[in-house]
Amino acid sequence: MTPRDHLDSYALRAQREGYPARSVYKLKEIDERFRVVRPGKTVLDVGSSPGSWSLYVLRRYPGTTVVGVDLQEMRLEAPQHFTFYQLDILSPDAESVLKTHAPFGTILSDAAPNTSGHAGVDVARSEALVEQVLLLARSLLEAGGHWVAKLFQGSGTQALLKETRAVFESVKTFRPKAVRSESRETYIVGLSRKENL
Repeated sequence: MTPRDHLDSYALRAQREGYPARSVYKLKEIDERFRVVRPGKTVLDVGSSPGSWSLYVLRRYPGTTVVGVDLQEMRLEAPQHFTFYQLDILSPDAESVLKTHAPFGTILSDAAPNTSGHAGVDVARSEALVEQVLLLARSLLEAGGHWVAKLFQGSGTQALLKETRAVFESVKTFRPKAVRSESRETYIVGLSRKENL
């Protein structure tokens, strides 16, 4: 049994509380610390399957609309105030599809690439995803809106942080307690999108 097969305290808690995955506690800690979800503003959840982050927002902020997008199919037992698109966020038409719901008050991304087992390749793919989600923030996030993206740390981290600082008034990196000890992942938090980008 690998560490990922083991049901740790976060996975067991997620089961008890009715969340599809333990990742909900990463967003919960980020939101409690940085207040990234703006009640009443539409939230875009990139890499939304299996649905824990979307469900957290829908439960924690009743009446808030969530738009989820993922390559994988997703069935969420909370259809009210939730719209899902099964598509590739890197595809040319992704932005035009999502634009019908813009502007967003928050963009959340727990998206990760399909891992290859080669750290350099996986990091590069993760960086490409973060860059795409940052482009969405430039075009679809309202001024003052917040943004969160998962990143596999590597050689491009500082360059990505520099790009993010050009978009947001404040940028933080944060590693929630629920991140597995062996994982390279961290989260970039962009607070208050600048006007006139």
